Amino acid sequence: MVPNSASSSVSLVMLNNAGAPEVLVGITPEDVEVFAAPPPPPCVTDAIGPSRALSSNGDSDAVVVKAPQRCAWHLATAESWITVNATGNERAKVGDGQLGFTVTPNTTGAPRTGKLLVMGKEAMITQAASSVLRPTGDKTPGPPVTPRQDTGDRTPGPAVTPRR
Repeated sequence: MVPNSASSSVSLVMLNNAGAPEVLVGITPEDVEVFAAPPPPPCVTDAIGPSRALSSNGDSDAVVVKAPQRCAWHLATAESWITVNATGNERAKVGDGQLGFTVTPNTTGAPRTGKLLVMGKEAMITQAASSVLRPTGDKTPGPPVTPRQDTGDRTPGPAVTPRR
């Protein structure tokens, strides 16, 4: 095709048997309609984590993902205490679906939150605080015991007879 700068048209030119150029088709901008396709919708529209705090003793649940049927997605996390319950090809899903995860016991004594990521969407999870846990056989003393408040009452209590 050879552009014709004088009329802003495009022509399809071939050489005839004599070697002379011969215009087969001429196209002007008025002959052409251009259509732009709308951009596709986003792949993952929502990632919904559990609505409850997960148990401090360790727990499992799932993230529910809303996505068009044409969209592939997977679940990931950077948190060391969260494990996605799938491996290899099981981690990749297409369209609506869910993937499970497990959290390790929370021994920090404080609630913790973490993120599960699905194609740029975040599903937040919360794990409940635990009481102070010690490994079996640990003889480290626990937190100090707070004595009862002295009320100033000096009334004697019942008599106690020692054992013999």
